[in-house]
Amino acid sequence: MDAQLAGTTTQWISVLISFSAGLALLSYGMYIRLGYSKKFFLKEGKGLTGPAVYHALPLAGVVLCVMGLVGLVSDLDTRQKLLIYLAAPSLLAAVAIGVSQPSWLKPKWMRQLQANHPDVYPFLRDVAREDVGDDPERVRDWAETMDSSQGQDEWVARVRKRRGWPRRELHTPEQPSVKVPRRFRGDIARVQELPPSSRGLEHQIEIYEEILSQLKWEEEPGFWATVQNKLGIAYAARRRGNRAENLDKAIAAYEAALEVTEKRELLLDWAMVQNNLGTAYRRRVRGDKADNAEKAIAAYRSALEVLNKDQYPSYWAGTQSSLGFAYIKRDPGDRKDNLDEAIAAYRCALEVYTEEAFPEERARVQKRLEEAVREQSSL
Repeated sequence: MDAQLAGTTTQWISVLISFSAGLALLSYGMYIRLGYSKKFFLKEGKGLTGPAVYHALPLAGVVLCVMGLVGLVSDLDTRQKLLIYLAAPSLLAAVAIGVSQPSWLKPKWMRQLQANHPDVYPFLRDVAREDVGDDPERVRDWAETMDSSQGQDEWVARVRKRRGWPRRELHTPEQPSVKVPRRFRGDIARVQELPPSSRGLEHQIEIYEEILSQLKWEEEPGFWATVQNKLGIAYAARRRGNRAENLDKAIAAYEAALEVTEKRELLLDWAMVQNNLGTAYRRRVRGDKADNAEKAIAAYRSALEVLNKDQYPSYWAGTQSSLGFAYIKRDPGDRKDNLDEAIAAYRCALEVYTEEAFPEERARVQKRLEEAVREQSSL
């Protein structure tokens, strides 16, 4: 009797230990995964926990919980079967997931950062470490910045400017409907690993052109249009070769993307490409200057048909700012009318570009607005 009681007591103690340890690991792992992983993102390799801890701890916790539940079964034969058919597959699945670290296990903020800025994402951890360091206040401010796509975009824009990396005025966000075909996943992975340098841009162009040579737009219209848009961005930022020729190649890529996005009614992609096209025409070297200006204005206005203030405030403001600048540079037409349009666009942009959220953008647009108002008053 005493032996039976001791065995039962030992069984329950082992069950409680296993289940409690499992819950503790699961809770702590998810606690990290749901937000605090930002701090570990900055401190990889320090101590026993690192940024990958949110992959391993929850999975280990699930396995321990399953083993604890199996321990409740008194029949040895049944317990062995459960270990074989339940606990063992759970352990193997946990190991497989922990090793592969699929993207869906990453926190939302990290997935957004990688999707929206794939060309510089591999380098952002090192930049963040340099910027933030071990200062608790800076860590807290940086973590808050990472909580929104808008904050991430602002931070990355400042990093690009400070380091001289290629600038993208507006990028196309990752769309759920746009999936990378399996045969091109390796190529896209190579693009994401390229350094944001002149040489990296050359490799980007080579990879994008190779993809387009193997793919017809009818097969994967969304992906094909996205690659064309990315190719246009790369050519527009290209430092090598003839500037005029690079811009014309960017325009050709954007126009190809527009044709497909319009046919397939990919409205957001279409609007983003229109914005990029407007910037390319605004900077174009070849062709009639007045005609380029009209095409730039038309493209920006087309983009604004989709990029409304409520749904896409930062993109809407950026396009309004670009539209205002295009009107300032516009030669044909009445100068007063052009200044009126520019001032109206700048004031729209400032509705979103507040001092708190967009200090750099606000200062730039405010300066252009003041210059336009002074010129208007002197007419």
